[in-house]
Amino acid sequence: MAKKVALLIGVDQYAEGLTTHQAASHDVEAMQRVLQEKTLGDFNRVELLLNPNLETLKQGINNLFDQCGVNDLALFFFSGKGIINQDGKLYLTTSITTKDNLQGTALPASFLHQQLSRSDAQQQIVILECDYYSASASASANGSLTEPVSVNLKEELSAPGRAVLTSSTRTQTSSKQEPAHCSLYTQYLVEGIETGAADRDGAGLIYVRELHNYATEKVQTIKPEIEPALFLNNKGLDILLTILMNQDPNHDPDSEYRKIEAKYRKIVENYERYGKIPEIVQYTLNKKNKELGITVDLHQPDQLISDQGIDYSKLRYLLRAGKWKEADQETFALMVKAVGREEDNNLDPESIKNFPCTDLHTIEQLWLKYSSGQFGFSLQKEIWEKLGGKLDSDDNNVDKLEFNRSLYVLSSYYNPNSISRSNYFPNLLTYQTQLYQQFGHRVGWRERKGLHLRRRWRNYEDLTFSVIWAPVGHLPTLVGRDGMNLGVLSIWRMRVNLFSHLEECWL
Repeated sequence: MAKKVALLIGVDQYAEGLTTHQAASHDVEAMQRVLQEKTLGDFNRVELLLNPNLETLKQGINNLFDQCGVNDLALFFFSGKGIINQDGKLYLTTSITTKDNLQGTALPASFLHQQLSRSDAQQQIVILECDYYSASASASANGSLTEPVSVNLKEELSAPGRAVLTSSTRTQTSSKQEPAHCSLYTQYLVEGIETGAADRDGAGLIYVRELHNYATEKVQTIKPEIEPALFLNNKGLDILLTILMNQDPNHDPDSEYRKIEAKYRKIVENYERYGKIPEIVQYTLNKKNKELGITVDLHQPDQLISDQGIDYSKLRYLLRAGKWKEADQETFALMVKAVGREEDNNLDPESIKNFPCTDLHTIEQLWLKYSSGQFGFSLQKEIWEKLGGKLDSDDNNVDKLEFNRSLYVLSSYYNPNSISRSNYFPNLLTYQTQLYQQFGHRVGWRERKGLHLRRRWRNYEDLTFSVIWAPVGHLPTLVGRDGMNLGVLSIWRMRVNLFSHLEECWL
């Protein structure tokens, strides 16, 4: 299930030498309110950190964004001061920041960029409500820093699939407001969502670009010298932030349904050039449909059909109860039974190729239905193909790779000085590192933390058996028992054959 998550940072208390940023606490509270509201932002998780030290801020970033799946939307909001060092690099202040020790007391923008780039979330929003200053500036009479300096956020934070919004682009006070109010830019971001005013065409959709444009126009009406900015790596792409719904209790459901159809068409128009609507967008739309009573009946009788006389009622019970690990183990056991390999208690590539399509359809539909489209073999196949994996081709023939590996081992034993690894399996390294590992990261079967060369495949018992926290396609595994490692080559041989067989079975 795709999720929308946000981390909101407000810093209005500093060490000596920096003036306070009075609006920061109001900014994060206002953003929290609109993002959490079901009829507005509808975010699944919103974390708030007020006046964190450097270590707490780093930990908060790591904890939230490391858990994002590929289809999630991740939002980072910061209200405070931004300080530019002598090399022109941006640092975000914390409660312990001092001008003389930025590296030890402030968060470098490069750290935020690095952590967001490591996250699986393919849609990311960074909002900086900052007063920018130069670390080498002299202090004015009221203690503020005055030396003008430009902020190159495009170079420091821009990335594919990421929108970066900033309240200003150079050293200027963009947030000065009465103590009881939000900063100007944040005030109008919140207003644009809360009142629906940012939805200029009335379609009920608020994209990041139109929200920024609304806030910018409002800010510059009051303070023309302020120049908010938006950076999108791909200028043709926009990110859907939320879908607004009619909050009038007397609204006409049929009219709302027609609006949803119009909204859907607009979403398609925005994303069609990129091949597919992002799952977080589709999930948001589906969720709104359910609020209007347009739902899929989960209690509709399932067709538990089998060509091999297999009883799938226990599997249905486990999936319906959300017992994902037990359901995965039951799936493996039923597949073994369906191909008559109970004595060996395993599957092999040949049995996968000949697995009855009727039973495969039954298993797949149960997984998709009771996980709300989060888990299923067909989802794994889709991810595989998007990463460049082929279905039953010589380029991805695991049997051939394993056979060549055996030849290499034997040849290197008898004539170690004349054997070239690449002569025997030139595709193996490419296959494992560029395809297996990418797929493993995408579905959560490989560790993401630590140095790249030290990341490892997870063992079965270390998987995430949760529909909330697991990435799309995390289950089923074709493993079904503790102690097994998800990176074993023989398992991959079966998995590639399964993806090919899914195609043959129209899945």
